[in-house]
Amino acid sequence: MSFFTDKWIVGEMKSNELVLLRKSKGNIFLERLSQNKKGNKEHLTAEVLEEYDAAILSDKIYVLYQNVEGHLILIVVNGNKKEEIQLTHTGLSEVFNLCLEIKDKFIHILYAIRGEGNKYYIKHHFYDGSKWEEFLVDEISVKKVINQMKAILMKERLLLIYYNDDYNISIKSFNLDNLTWSNSFNLISNSNEKLFLDGIVVNNNLHLAFCEYVDENLVVKYLRYECQDENYIKTAEEFISNEGSPSHPTVIYYKNDLWITWLELDKVFSRLSKDMGNSWTQIYMWNETKKIDFIRYKYLAVEKDENVCLNYSFGSIYPEIRFLGFGSTRSAVEIPVKKKTTMRFRL
Repeated sequence: MSFFTDKWIVGEMKSNELVLLRKSKGNIFLERLSQNKKGNKEHLTAEVLEEYDAAILSDKIYVLYQNVEGHLILIVVNGNKKEEIQLTHTGLSEVFNLCLEIKDKFIHILYAIRGEGNKYYIKHHFYDGSKWEEFLVDEISVKKVINQMKAILMKERLLLIYYNDDYNISIKSFNLDNLTWSNSFNLISNSNEKLFLDGIVVNNNLHLAFCEYVDENLVVKYLRYECQDENYIKTAEEFISNEGSPSHPTVIYYKNDLWITWLELDKVFSRLSKDMGNSWTQIYMWNETKKIDFIRYKYLAVEKDENVCLNYSFGSIYPEIRFLGFGSTRSAVEIPVKKKTTMRFRL
């Protein structure tokens, strides 16, 4: 069957209700799913230019998108009530990597916007509960495609991991007390071109995954950093996949295990670490993904589970939503790791 690249977002509300947001052409639909009855579909807008994102807080659903006139629009859904707020006074040129993060009264909006030539600017709009502020986070260079950036909202700061160009990955943090961005810290710098990006923070360690070209083939690569204020000390580095054409690497922490999943040849593959990145199993290929249509979901949850850190996951398409690529491996097939891409770094 097939992997679909559409952006779908699934969220677990405080009321234990499951909601699904999906974009189809210029439309965004909200479906409220229940085990006992068919999902209730609501049409939120028909004016999406391209990018959208969402967040949930208590039983409110926040949907951010750029409309066809270039304005950033925030929709707040509270039960049967819907409020639509235009955030920009004038339309913007097309934005990329639109990201929405909400915690308590604070709202963060991040995106990249084109400058001159191959330059792009990363912008940050911050709402403190009473007023909006705008920040220029950094200027980046893009030669071919604009890569993802990853925002991680922590207790006292917001982390942003992003590509400076096609080769280098940096991190900056936004202090929620003094409302300032730190200087950039270069995490990865070498001459190999890179694609995709995902990461999570567990127990003050940053776990990062991306794809890197090795001998003209792509490989999923993993790095771990110990976070010490604004310093990030590399403590592990390893190739995860064999050389080939992997894409969409995804980092998941589930019940004390660290997983990296990825897509290759329309199938899901993964590897498991029982010791948080020090060592890894053989590669697992999830055979069922050859027989079903699936997608990479963004996952939101109001109630946080200390034993789970999951922002994205491959999953089967509604009406039977099941996450794929981690957990029980009884239906997976082991594939050996080729020695050519075996690399380990330990302090």
